[in-house]
Amino acid sequence: MKLAQRAEREPEPAPVATLNAALETYLIEAVSFLFYKDKETFERFAEEIIVTKEKKDLVPILHRFGAYVETLFAQVNMRAVLEKHPFEIPKA
Repeated sequence: MKLAQRAEREPEPAPVATLNAALETYLIEAVSFLFYKDKETFERFAEEIIVTKEKKDLVPILHRFGAYVETLFAQVNMRAVLEKHPFEIPKA
């Protein structure tokens, strides 16, 4: 989340490359922990972010992705299977 916010604020090569690397790692190692419908949406966002090179195109995608991730965290916290293990978003 913080990497996406930083890349949105500073859409320069270094922060964007760091975000892309983190997304690629997450897609390989952890995306399988998401429910199917969440996994599909996350994968589409990640692919769109990774292939977008123009700042003017990337910033709105990153903004939508940030909103999606915040909503996803809130929805995941409401799931009965995680009721006793809430995820808290760290303060920036």
